[in-house]
Amino acid sequence: MRALDHPGKHPHGPFDGRFDDRLETGRSDPRRGGRVEARRERHEDPQQRRRRELDELERIAQIGSWEWDLAAGVVHCSEEMGRILGAGGACELAAGAFLARIHPDDRDATRAALERASWEATRFAVEHRIVRPDGAVRVLYSRGRVAVDDEGRAERLLGTAKDLTERRSLERHDRELLHEQAARAAAEDAASRFRFLSEASERLARSLDTDETARSIAQLSVPRIADYCSVDLVAPSGVLRHVAVAHVDPERERFARELRARFPVAHGARTPYAEALRRGAPLLIADFGEAALPRRRAAPSTWRRCAPSACARRWSCR
Repeated sequence: MRALDHPGKHPHGPFDGRFDDRLETGRSDPRRGGRVEARRERHEDPQQRRRRELDELERIAQIGSWEWDLAAGVVHCSEEMGRILGAGGACELAAGAFLARIHPDDRDATRAALERASWEATRFAVEHRIVRPDGAVRVLYSRGRVAVDDEGRAERLLGTAKDLTERRSLERHDRELLHEQAARAAAEDAASRFRFLSEASERLARSLDTDETARSIAQLSVPRIADYCSVDLVAPSGVLRHVAVAHVDPERERFARELRARFPVAHGARTPYAEALRRGAPLLIADFGEAALPRRRAAPSTWRRCAPSACARRWSCR
């Protein structure tokens, strides 16, 4: 197939000259022992060509257009709009039949949006479902505006509809997948906590040596539930005695031991340990900023080097 260049125009490339309105679709070829009949397309009306091009663009974008003649009560649907509705192509529907295609659960809200737009002569936008004649349900995003006459009265509703069915299906699948992953993670976390509590209970019952049990629990806690764990026991006199420390980083663990040896924690000091003892409940510090750092002789950077966050808890050993 070849296009005939307009006489007198440059022959190189389709944009160097105008195409002839006619198109050669065949010619004879004696070398192949046959004859191909030649036919030329008649001149196409510009309005028809624009309509055809618009239909093609709507098909590509999966966006249909419609026009509701309020006086006649008729809705004119484009080719793509007809396909979206399940009509197969361009069609005219009575207003009632057009609204009947909307899903029963979405019909009242959609009708209200259209009526409000016609009363106020404003634009409208609404997401709703439709039910095709074969029972298939599609999700549409409809938007448009009101066309008024010379006296400002609503004359027509001009709208478009974008088919969002596949997009919403993917979004629903993603939500279900995220929910499934969250549920699986929660189940795994619960199982991990159960295993930790089971093993911790076993270790607590295994030895009567309090210090040995504390060191065992500290090692068990890292890295299952924390990166850093420090255990202090309270003597009957109220004095805190450091017993064990564990850290995922061996270097930081050594540093933490040195830090606790140089700066022992007093029972009455304003520290997370003392606060947990006073409350008798776990204490979580979510933001380990300057205000949360112990006001000790050690610099804030020294404490932060040990652990970026901390949780203190009171344990009762009897």
